[in-house]
Amino acid sequence: MTDCELVRARESPRSQNEASQSQGVLNAIGQTAQQISRWGRTGQRTSHGRPREGNQTGGTMTTSAADVDMRESYSSHLERSVGADVMTDALPDIDLYDHDNPLCVTEYVNDIYQYWYKVEVRGFHPTSARERTRRDSMRARDRKTRGGIERLTFYVAHWRRFAQPDTQVSEQYMCIQTDINSKMRAILIDWLVEVHLKFKLMPETLFLTTNLIDRFLAQKAVTRRNLQLVGVTAMLVASKYEEIWAPEVRDFVYISDRAYTRQQILDMEKQMLNTLGFHLTVPTPYQFMNRYFKAAGGDRKFQLYASYAIECALPSYDMLKYSGSKLAAAGVYIAMRAFHTGSWNHVMEAHTRLSEADVYQCACDMAELMRRAPTASLTAVYKKYSGEKFMKIAAIPVPSDLRIS
Repeated sequence: MTDCELVRARESPRSQNEASQSQGVLNAIGQTAQQISRWGRTGQRTSHGRPREGNQTGGTMTTSAADVDMRESYSSHLERSVGADVMTDALPDIDLYDHDNPLCVTEYVNDIYQYWYKVEVRGFHPTSARERTRRDSMRARDRKTRGGIERLTFYVAHWRRFAQPDTQVSEQYMCIQTDINSKMRAILIDWLVEVHLKFKLMPETLFLTTNLIDRFLAQKAVTRRNLQLVGVTAMLVASKYEEIWAPEVRDFVYISDRAYTRQQILDMEKQMLNTLGFHLTVPTPYQFMNRYFKAAGGDRKFQLYASYAIECALPSYDMLKYSGSKLAAAGVYIAMRAFHTGSWNHVMEAHTRLSEADVYQCACDMAELMRRAPTASLTAVYKKYSGEKFMKIAAIPVPSDLRIS
C-alpha cells in the first residue's frame, strides 16, 4: 500500500462520520422547514393550534390530553348546548376592539376562562395528585374501620378537604366551628367592606379576602376572639397578592384598634398560608363578572349595579351554595332587568355556560338581599354604593319581576 492510500484509509472513518453528521443536520433542517411551512413561524399560538403528543404541556392552561374536553371554545359550547341549528357565526366577537390591547390578552382569554371554569368545577390545581393520595389513604382507613364510630370521626375530620373543590367551600362548613357562627362571619365581612373602602383597595382584593376567610374557616376551628384576626390577615394576604401598593402590617394593627399585635398577625399569616397550601390563585366572582360585562355590553352604571348586587351576597352565608361564576351571572342578570337592556340570549349562555333557568334562582336570592339592604343591620355595602363615587347606584329600585321575556 502506497503512502497516499494509507493516508486515505486513515482519514476514511473521519470523513464518513462527518458525512453522517452533515446528513443528520440536513434532515433536521428539512423537518424544521416542513414544520414552519405547515404551522407558520409567525402565526398566532393558541390551544387550538398544533395538537400535543401524550401529556406534553405548554401553550395553554390545561395539563393533559384528558382535559381536552374542558378546552372547547365558546362557539363549540354554543353548538353543544343550544343546538346545531344555531350558526356559530352569529356569535359576536366581544374582544373585537381589544385585539390591539396587550392587557386584554385576547389570544388566550378563552383558554384562561376555560381554566377558571375547570378549576371551579373540579377544584383542579397542581397539588391535586397529593390530594388524591390522601383520599386513597382515607379510603384505606375506612375499609379497616367500616361500620365503627372511628370511621365517622375520620370522615368529619376530612370531609372539608374532599367534599368540595379546593377553591370553594360547602355552605355547611360552619358546623365544624364551635365558637363562631354565620352571623359573626357576616359581621366580619361587613366590617372588611368598610376597611377595603377606607384603604382604597382594588375590587378583586375584597373577593379574594372573602374566599381566603371561608377556605380557612372550613379547615380550622377559630375562637370568636381570633375571628377578626383571621379577617385582617386574609385581607393582608389578598392585598399582597392583588395590590401594587399593599397596606402594611402596622396599618392592619391600627385598623383593628390594636386588638392584635404585629407578631400575632404575622403568625396568623403563616398559619393561613400553610393551611391553604399557598393556593391563592382561585376563581372569584370578580374574574367572571368582568367577562360577563363585556358580553352584556353594559355601561359604567350597569357594571356598578351588577357589582352592588354581587357584593350584597358576600356577607350572606347562605349564598355560599352558589359558585362564583353563577353569582357573577346573577348580578348581570339583575342589572339587565333593572335597566331593561339586552336579554339572556345565546351570547350570554355561551359565555356564562348558564341558561336563564340556571341563573334565575340565584338572582332571586340576590335580589332579596338587595331589597333588605337599606334596613338591614349590616349596611356597609349599601352605604358604599350610596356614595357619589359609585353614582348612588344603591338608590336604583330592585326589579320586582326578574323574569326576562
